[in-house]
Amino acid sequence: MTQLYLKPIEGTHIFSNRITGECYRHNFSLDEKDNDQEQYVISLPLNTWSINPSFFIGLFLKSVEHLGETKFRDKYKFSCIESYLFENIEQGICDCIESLT
Repeated sequence: MTQLYLKPIEGTHIFSNRITGECYRHNFSLDEKDNDQEQYVISLPLNTWSINPSFFIGLFLKSVEHLGETKFRDKYKFSCIESYLFENIEQGICDCIESLT
């Protein structure tokens, strides 16, 4: 599994804004990664407070749309210490699915 590190912009502890998520998507080349056979671990910094749904949608909506929920979950794993961040991630996945229906 290949690690992708979410690094905060300008020292913030919150990942927010759909456009920012789209920038991370571009920087990670996720359009290409969605089509390869690799699995990826998205690592969040220890001092992360939140992942805003709009950021998550900007980062992963196209992946969820392209792969579907099951393959998305198989391809992209998330690494963080705080359990509430997993709740943010789950909400982000649900929001992506909801916005596609």
